[in-house]
Amino acid sequence: MKAFIVRIKYYLLFSIFLLGFIGFNAYLARQAVKTKLAEINQSDSISNTKGVLSSINRDENPEGYELIKEKAFLEAQIELSNSDSITLVIDLKDSLAVLQIKGVTVYTSKIIRYSYSALLNDISVPVYYKIFSKPLTVHQQLSTIAKEPIVIKIAPKDTIEAAKAEIVPDSVVNESVVLNFLVDEDILVVITNHEEEGSYFNQKLKWSYHFLKQLVELKKVDYQPTIKMVIPNDDIVVIYRALPWKARIAIKL
Repeated sequence: MKAFIVRIKYYLLFSIFLLGFIGFNAYLARQAVKTKLAEINQSDSISNTKGVLSSINRDENPEGYELIKEKAFLEAQIELSNSDSITLVIDLKDSLAVLQIKGVTVYTSKIIRYSYSALLNDISVPVYYKIFSKPLTVHQQLSTIAKEPIVIKIAPKDTIEAAKAEIVPDSVVNESVVLNFLVDEDILVVITNHEEEGSYFNQKLKWSYHFLKQLVELKKVDYQPTIKMVIPNDDIVVIYRALPWKARIAIKL
């Protein structure tokens, strides 16, 4: 009986610790979001069109807000059309990811599902326009596949040997590809062919670990707004390998 009571005490203490840990990290997460939102909205003061855009209330005038988003999207695409490189246009509303050259579409992928941080819904209308009315530059690319694969082949001695040469299919198409773009305003664009693994609770634990790690390392607890998209695996490979390292992207939320 005494051992049973001791175990109950341990379980109770562990439960209190776990709840406290989750609550504390939830608090850190909320504070990080508030800090990031305030940081982004500060750029509102340097927007030339602040007066006009500030008069639009996204809740009371959703049609007007959609027009602002469309105007920003078109302006970003117009600027992209002046680029000599391949560019990426992402329209979440129409669920399309498009590769373009000089404004001409060369490849289109259907976005199966998407989501983005609530913070991007909370930024002011002038700040949304300021961020998304111009192309976003990719500052870092990370992927689970090689961007420029190297294939080594031995030249055949004659036509008979060339005819017998085995054609090796690209093994990448069978891999589960994940692509991360870090763009302006510290926004992370994640492209994958599957839903994020783990339950909602597991995701919360990952975020808690991230915030706790920053706290232990005496770093500033920060928050990174994220845009996530699920598209077919083959399309991710095409997009990743077609874009230059310092790619430019136009996005409409």
